[in-house]
Amino acid sequence: VAAFTNGFNAKQANVVLKAHKNFVDNSGKKDLASCGFQFNIKPEGDAPFYKNADRKAGMNVDVTAPDVTFPQIAFDKTNIGHTYTYSITEVQPADKLHGMTYDATKYRATVAVDKKKTDDGTMAVVATVTYKKDGAESETVTVPAFTNTYTPDEAVVPGGSDGKPAEGG
Repeated sequence: VAAFTNGFNAKQANVVLKAHKNFVDNSGKKDLASCGFQFNIKPEGDAPFYKNADRKAGMNVDVTAPDVTFPQIAFDKTNIGHTYTYSITEVQPADKLHGMTYDATKYRATVAVDKKKTDDGTMAVVATVTYKKDGAESETVTVPAFTNTYTPDEAVVPGGSDGKPAEGG
């Protein structure tokens, strides 16, 4: 009598969610890394998240370069057939820099977990990520993009409007 054992030895799928920062400095004196920007990622519902991270507050990641990646999130065979959602936003600082515009856009990253047969015949966990901007759910984006513009107040020159000292002053 022949006996067959059907097994599912799937590996996990590791997903790295991403975001992009567009920074326009009209003063020519600020660099992205020194502005203190942060992105926040937050799981919705029962979405897998980082160990020891506060699910309600989410996790903040410093923005020091235009392309930002969040730490990877692992999905295993228990996640197959499920779809998970994460919100990605820019942290709005309590102490906003005068002259800086901050981006309040909210994106949703959706991770669909499935299985597929690999070339060697084993089954593997696969995860597909799509990003959508809140309010534009019918449009997907390649990577969530946030834009900040810094425009300092124009310097006030004492004296006349031509920049020369006022007479008698």
